Amino acid sequence: VIGGFLQASLGWRANFAALLAIGILLVASTWLWFGESNLQKNAAATRMATLVGNYGALIRHREFIGYTAVFTLCYCGIFAWISGSAFVLIGLFGIAPQVYGMLFGLSAMGYAVGAFVAARLARRLNARQMLRIGVHIALAGGTLALACAWLLPRSPAALVAPMWVFLFSTGFVM
Repeated sequence: VIGGFLQASLGWRANFAALLAIGILLVASTWLWFGESNLQKNAAATRMATLVGNYGALIRHREFIGYTAVFTLCYCGIFAWISGSAFVLIGLFGIAPQVYGMLFGLSAMGYAVGAFVAARLARRLNARQMLRIGVHIALAGGTLALACAWLLPRSPAALVAPMWVFLFSTGFVM
Protein backbone atom coordinates (compact mmCIF):
# COMPACT_ATOMS: atom_id res chain seq x y z
CA VAL A 1 0.00 0.00 0.00
CA ILE A 2 2.74 2.44 0.99
CA GLY A 3 4.71 1.53 -2.13
CA GLY A 4 1.83 2.56 -4.38
CA PHE A 5 1.64 5.96 -2.74
CA LEU A 6 5.41 6.38 -2.82
CA GLN A 7 5.44 5.59 -6.53
CA ALA A 8 2.57 7.94 -7.28
CA SER A 9 4.04 10.85 -5.35
CA LEU A 10 7.84 10.42 -5.68
CA GLY A 11 8.38 7.99 -8.56
CA TRP A 12 9.33 4.31 -8.70
CA ARG A 13 12.83 4.87 -7.30
CA ALA A 14 11.33 6.00 -3.97
CA ASN A 15 10.33 2.40 -3.19
CA PHE A 16 13.95 1.27 -3.46
CA ALA A 17 15.16 4.17 -1.32
CA ALA A 18 12.58 3.24 1.34
CA LEU A 19 13.64 -0.42 1.23
CA LEU A 20 17.30 0.60 1.58
CA ALA A 21 16.52 2.78 4.59
CA ILE A 22 14.47 0.03 6.25
CA GLY A 23 17.22 -2.52 5.54
CA ILE A 24 19.88 -0.30 7.09
CA LEU A 25 17.72 0.24 10.18
CA LEU A 26 17.08 -3.51 10.54
CA VAL A 27 20.74 -4.46 10.18
CA ALA A 28 21.82 -1.75 12.64
CA SER A 29 19.19 -2.68 15.22
CA THR A 30 20.00 -6.38 14.91
CA TRP A 31 23.70 -5.69 15.32
CA LEU A 32 23.11 -3.47 18.36
CA TRP A 33 20.40 -5.32 20.27
CA PHE A 34 20.71 -9.02 19.48
CA GLY A 35 23.56 -11.23 20.55
CA GLU A 36 24.49 -14.76 19.52
CA SER A 37 21.63 -17.08 20.43
CA ASN A 38 23.55 -20.38 20.15
CA LEU A 39 25.07 -20.99 23.55
CA GLN A 40 25.92 -24.66 22.81
CA LYS A 41 28.56 -24.28 20.12
CA ASN A 42 29.64 -27.50 18.41
CA ALA A 43 32.75 -27.23 16.24
CA ALA A 44 31.95 -30.54 14.52
CA ALA A 45 28.60 -29.23 13.27
CA THR A 46 30.21 -27.24 10.48
CA ARG A 47 32.57 -29.94 9.25
CA MET A 48 31.86 -31.05 5.70
CA ALA A 49 31.33 -34.73 6.59
CA THR A 50 28.80 -33.82 9.30
CA LEU A 51 26.95 -31.44 6.97
CA VAL A 52 26.80 -33.97 4.13
CA GLY A 53 25.60 -36.68 6.51
CA ASN A 54 22.88 -34.44 7.92
CA TYR A 55 21.69 -33.43 4.45
CA GLY A 56 21.65 -37.08 3.39
CA ALA A 57 19.45 -37.94 6.37
CA LEU A 58 17.05 -35.15 5.43
CA ILE A 59 16.82 -36.24 1.80
CA ARG A 60 15.94 -39.79 2.85
CA HIS A 61 13.22 -38.62 5.26
CA ARG A 62 9.94 -38.95 3.31
CA GLU A 63 7.88 -36.82 5.67
CA PHE A 64 10.44 -34.00 5.49
CA ILE A 65 10.39 -34.17 1.68
CA GLY A 66 6.56 -34.02 1.68
CA TYR A 67 6.42 -30.95 3.93
CA THR A 68 9.22 -29.32 1.94
CA ALA A 69 7.37 -29.94 -1.33
CA VAL A 70 4.19 -28.33 0.02
CA PHE A 71 6.07 -25.32 1.38
CA THR A 72 8.03 -24.97 -1.87
CA LEU A 73 4.88 -25.03 -3.99
CA CYS A 74 3.19 -22.52 -1.69
CA TYR A 75 6.14 -20.17 -2.02
CA CYS A 76 6.14 -20.64 -5.80
CA GLY A 77 2.54 -19.40 -5.82
CA ILE A 78 3.36 -16.52 -3.49
CA PHE A 79 6.29 -15.35 -5.59
CA ALA A 80 4.35 -15.76 -8.84
CA TRP A 81 1.78 -13.41 -7.33
CA ILE A 82 4.41 -10.99 -6.01
CA SER A 83 6.28 -10.86 -9.31
CA GLY A 84 3.32 -10.91 -11.71
CA SER A 85 0.47 -9.12 -10.00
CA ALA A 86 1.71 -5.58 -10.72
CA PHE A 87 2.17 -6.36 -14.39
CA VAL A 88 -1.31 -7.85 -14.69
CA LEU A 89 -3.24 -5.44 -12.49
CA ILE A 90 -1.48 -2.21 -13.47
CA GLY A 91 -0.21 -3.10 -16.93
CA LEU A 92 -3.11 -5.11 -18.33
CA PHE A 93 -6.10 -3.96 -16.27
CA GLY A 94 -4.88 -0.36 -16.03
CA ILE A 95 -5.54 0.21 -12.34
CA ALA A 96 -3.68 3.00 -10.52
CA PRO A 97 -0.60 2.07 -8.45
CA GLN A 98 -2.41 3.18 -5.26
CA VAL A 99 -5.32 0.86 -6.02
CA TYR A 100 -2.84 -1.92 -6.80
CA GLY A 101 -1.24 -1.37 -3.39
CA MET A 102 -4.61 -1.73 -1.71
CA LEU A 103 -5.49 -4.87 -3.69
CA PHE A 104 -2.08 -6.35 -2.95
CA GLY A 105 -2.56 -5.52 0.73
CA LEU A 106 -5.99 -7.13 0.62
CA SER A 107 -4.53 -10.30 -0.84
CA ALA A 108 -1.78 -10.27 1.79
CA MET A 109 -4.52 -10.13 4.41
CA GLY A 110 -5.54 -13.58 3.17
CA TYR A 111 -2.16 -14.86 4.33
CA ALA A 112 -2.54 -13.16 7.70
CA VAL A 113 -6.09 -14.43 8.22
CA GLY A 114 -4.99 -17.95 7.27
CA ALA A 115 -2.18 -17.82 9.83
CA PHE A 116 -4.58 -16.50 12.47
CA VAL A 117 -7.12 -19.26 11.84
CA ALA A 118 -4.37 -21.88 11.80
CA ALA A 119 -3.05 -20.67 15.14
CA ARG A 120 -6.50 -21.17 16.66
CA LEU A 121 -6.96 -24.62 15.13
CA ALA A 122 -3.45 -25.79 16.04
CA ARG A 123 -4.66 -26.38 19.59
CA ARG A 124 -7.06 -29.06 18.35
CA LEU A 125 -5.40 -30.47 15.22
CA ASN A 126 -1.98 -31.99 14.60
CA ALA A 127 0.46 -30.78 11.92
CA ARG A 128 -0.56 -33.43 9.40
CA GLN A 129 -4.26 -32.54 9.71
CA MET A 130 -3.45 -28.84 9.38
CA LEU A 131 -1.35 -29.47 6.30
CA ARG A 132 -4.06 -31.60 4.70
CA ILE A 133 -6.69 -28.89 5.27
CA GLY A 134 -4.33 -26.20 3.96
CA VAL A 135 -3.53 -28.15 0.80
CA HIS A 136 -7.25 -28.64 0.13
CA ILE A 137 -7.83 -24.90 0.57
CA ALA A 138 -4.95 -24.20 -1.86
CA LEU A 139 -6.53 -26.58 -4.34
CA ALA A 140 -9.85 -24.77 -3.92
CA GLY A 141 -8.12 -21.43 -4.56
CA GLY A 142 -6.49 -22.77 -7.71
CA THR A 143 -9.76 -24.28 -8.91
CA LEU A 144 -11.53 -20.99 -8.21
CA ALA A 145 -8.86 -19.12 -10.20
CA LEU A 146 -9.33 -21.47 -13.13
CA ALA A 147 -13.12 -21.16 -12.95
CA CYS A 148 -12.91 -17.35 -12.79
CA ALA A 149 -10.55 -17.28 -15.79
CA TRP A 150 -12.89 -19.44 -17.88
CA LEU A 151 -16.30 -18.29 -16.74
CA LEU A 152 -16.08 -14.66 -15.64
CA PRO A 153 -15.14 -11.50 -17.49
CA ARG A 154 -11.54 -10.53 -16.85
CA SER A 155 -11.36 -8.18 -13.90
CA PRO A 156 -9.18 -7.45 -10.89
CA ALA A 157 -11.77 -9.07 -8.60
CA ALA A 158 -11.70 -12.30 -10.62
CA LEU A 159 -7.95 -12.43 -10.02
CA VAL A 160 -7.62 -11.13 -6.46
CA ALA A 161 -10.43 -13.22 -4.90
CA PRO A 162 -8.96 -16.63 -5.84
CA MET A 163 -5.51 -15.38 -4.89
CA TRP A 164 -6.88 -14.39 -1.48
CA VAL A 165 -8.05 -17.99 -0.99
CA PHE A 166 -4.67 -19.35 -2.07
CA LEU A 167 -2.79 -16.96 0.20
CA PHE A 168 -5.13 -17.92 3.04
CA SER A 169 -4.04 -21.52 2.49
CA THR A 170 -0.35 -20.59 2.55
CA GLY A 171 -0.81 -18.74 5.81
CA PHE A 172 -2.62 -21.80 7.06
CA VAL A 173 0.11 -24.32 6.22
CA MET A 174 3.15 -22.23 7.06
